[in-house]
Amino acid sequence: MKKITILLLATLVTSFCFAQTLTMDKVPPAAANAFKQKFPNGSQPGWAKGGENVYQVGFFNGKKMQTALFDNTGKCLETETQINYNSLPTKVQRAFETEFDGYKVQEIFEVETSEK
Repeated sequence: MKKITILLLATLVTSFCFAQTLTMDKVPPAAANAFKQKFPNGSQPGWAKGGENVYQVGFFNGKKMQTALFDNTGKCLETETQINYNSLPTKVQRAFETEFDGYKVQEIFEVETSEK
């Protein structure tokens, strides 16, 4: 079963800031092809090296901003999708407001990993 986690933008920004931006000729063809197959409507892709043999692509899928991680064989390791705070279950919203009283939510991402 896939794990789904909700993260704040800080995690995404931190991981992307340390990534090395890549031109398409530096992206393994298996990763680029897997991206095109998994996200046929993905537009404006921007690739970065996310670690050893890990390639990160940020893109728009319709009006949603997404990020995906692929390894050099084309396996999708993770996807991150920007979601609206109001789409969270009420219990989650209340828990956040209790735990982080005084903080303002700017962006939230849903993360889906390939881990079981």
